[in-house]
Amino acid sequence: MLNKIRVEEAEKFSKIFGKDKYVTNHFYLAFNGFYETKNKELLLYERDELFQNDFPFIVFPQKEKNMIRAVATHCTKEEIERITSKKLQIRTMQAHGKEYYYKTKDLIEMKGKNFSSFRKQVHKFEKAQDYRILNDYSREKIISFIRYWEKGQKEKNDLFDLSLDYSIFCDENKDKIKGEWIFIEINDKLAGYSLSCKLNKNYWVGVHQKVNYSYRGLGKFLMHKRALMHSEIPYFTLGTEAKDKGIEIFKDSLHPFKKEERYFIITE
Repeated sequence: MLNKIRVEEAEKFSKIFGKDKYVTNHFYLAFNGFYETKNKELLLYERDELFQNDFPFIVFPQKEKNMIRAVATHCTKEEIERITSKKLQIRTMQAHGKEYYYKTKDLIEMKGKNFSSFRKQVHKFEKAQDYRILNDYSREKIISFIRYWEKGQKEKNDLFDLSLDYSIFCDENKDKIKGEWIFIEINDKLAGYSLSCKLNKNYWVGVHQKVNYSYRGLGKFLMHKRALMHSEIPYFTLGTEAKDKGIEIFKDSLHPFKKEERYFIITE
């Protein structure tokens, strides 16, 4: 029987399963994570993004008994190699996005030709705007800002509503789940914010970010500040492009050092 991961226990599960996948961060697990113990193995699931009665694995099992007739998403090539090493057959395998990985120091130092545009946008925002940086903000005002941001989104794919619910969930639980928030205020109004969290000593996760697009360079400025906040952790992930071309363009503009394909699979 599957158990919903509660807010107060999400960080514990993240510490157990959090290696380098976005979906193992404790905000996502509290929002959409489930677990059970089967054949003496602790297993991690999510409610499927599109088919709400399905619960695929988000970290593939280690024990062979639990690998048989399994449905899983966010699978890595490493996990697929583990399946084939057991001589198990994969009946279905579909790529569903690439996870984006970055070096923290790249967004801190902003050096070199690749980061010329990024660097210019950060400095231009700093010079053009009279802003305030805060690490806390009213939940009601954050939700109001999310609704304002939502109205400005012209392209909404089949994952948009889930992503929106996730953003609101994070806000509603910001005092219950440990995370690093940055709020940018301009003219006494919220102009943008970001949420990050530590996954382990090697990776942090950019959970999500929302900005008022009328302030040019704000998105890159927030990414720079996030990196500074996690300067002691060498790498981070922003997850996949979530079938959104705009998100893909933004994530590519940050110059990831690698992009890893994620797969939906069903084994026999």
